[in-house]
Amino acid sequence: MRAVTEAMIRCVRRYRLDGNELRRRSDRLETAALLVALGVIVLSVWPALILGRLAYADGLAGERTGPGVREPVAATLLQDAPAPGIMAAGQKASKPTVTVRWRTASGAQMTAEAKVRPGARAGTVTRIWVDGQGRVTAPPERRSASVIRAVAVGAAVMAGVVGVMTSCLLGLRGLLDRGRYAEWEASWIREFERGPHQGEPS
Repeated sequence: MRAVTEAMIRCVRRYRLDGNELRRRSDRLETAALLVALGVIVLSVWPALILGRLAYADGLAGERTGPGVREPVAATLLQDAPAPGIMAAGQKASKPTVTVRWRTASGAQMTAEAKVRPGARAGTVTRIWVDGQGRVTAPPERRSASVIRAVAVGAAVMAGVVGVMTSCLLGLRGLLDRGRYAEWEASWIREFERGPHQGEPS
């Protein structure tokens, strides 16, 4: 407990919150800037939460399935899928793209390109996802992906604000330190010019 108290006292003294009347204007300015930066960081929690919630809501929209949104259909491969290691350049080894055909709920036949299992043979039935317009689309996202994205967005906002405030404080402190060094140098020069006996009665 004593160590915690001493650490708090050192922090107060370091950031000049002790009400000392001998503090210079630059010291008070640095303290005010620190308080403003802390206030901005605290206030940035709200935008971080809002953007995180928006990212989560966008993820939930990507999870929705059902007629008119996104639904799975059984499609038949019209050609052999390349085996791993012999696919065309630029295709991912896990999911080659081939032509497939399926029938809609109204009985219409649809043909499109879709990603399927490597090495699947023509005539194989596979499951693909289509959107409300019958176009091949990506599978729905998992809930964990939505949560991770929301947390990442919120954390990025907070990290950005903290980074900007820290850079501003360091820049301000560098400017103030140059002014302090100049004041100290001027004080030493004045003391040196006065000499040790200047002002004493003869």
